Amino acid sequence: MFASFEKDYIMRIVKEMVRMLLKLLFDIDTTRSMEDVIKEAEEKQTLDRLIKMTDEGFVNEAENELYEITLDGDRTHLKTALIFYYHLAEKDEDFLFRHGYTQEEVKEGVEDLIERYGVKDIADLFMET
Repeated sequence: MFASFEKDYIMRIVKEMVRMLLKLLFDIDTTRSMEDVIKEAEEKQTLDRLIKMTDEGFVNEAENELYEITLDGDRTHLKTALIFYYHLAEKDEDFLFRHGYTQEEVKEGVEDLIERYGVKDIADLFMET
């Protein structure tokens, strides 16, 4: 039971960190539908495709595609990636397990992303509070 509580806590922290980054970097309020906050047609299409892949159970494939997309350092892709990870963090442990993924991998994916985009210090400030 304690392990389950700890994992739920980690996912709440991940979601809050992503929410904070979306608000600070892009002035995005996560109380709105996340898919509706992207206005650029190509990015919206990318996000929709990645979320559909995830919802259909192709979590690893979606994350691998996201990784390739974010290699260029484009801030628009950061927004897409943060929304993707927010969506992924909302999945329960059973869903992730059935599709060969873990909550720890969600956390690691977000950590890798914020490190590559140079916003780790902002996230670290959030984690210290």
